[in-house]
Amino acid sequence: MIMFAGEQYTYFDDPAAVAVLRDSVERWVDTPFRPHCAVPGRFGGVDCVRLVGELMAECGVIPPVNPDELPHYDLDWSAHNDNSPLEEWIEEFLDRIGLEHERIDGPVSEGKPGDVLVFSPGRSVYHLGVLLERGAFVHVLRKGWVTIDDTTRGRFGRYYKYSLRAIGGYDQ
Repeated sequence: MIMFAGEQYTYFDDPAAVAVLRDSVERWVDTPFRPHCAVPGRFGGVDCVRLVGELMAECGVIPPVNPDELPHYDLDWSAHNDNSPLEEWIEEFLDRIGLEHERIDGPVSEGKPGDVLVFSPGRSVYHLGVLLERGAFVHVLRKGWVTIDDTTRGRFGRYYKYSLRAIGGYDQ
């Protein structure tokens, strides 16, 4: 763990990393929702899990995600189940690649750019996004497209559960 001026220095504390994140987000904005896909652009498609994975890989936080390694997830899983295969897979994946990270249980207002926002819109964790700055995050919803939204707006504030913050990249 790197310390900077008495505080923990995280991956996205580097302005260059935030610039790469913003460039990556621009490439994905307006991509329509398509389950289990990861092709940017208006003729492509992506879901929230793949969007977060692609953004983090493009920024060098994680290696490219092999779709065969993703858990099977049904789009309505959280409406009927208390456990989250997504949440279990995220923890297993981060441990497997050795990514130093921390779970932030505080309010989203304490987040930093690059934090992965975890939402529980049903009975279990089932939606992800990436914080760009205080109050703004990128995500994709079913019947929608990749968009930048307000973390405090309506349901997002209500369903926010916690954040995951990368301390270093996988190749460090």
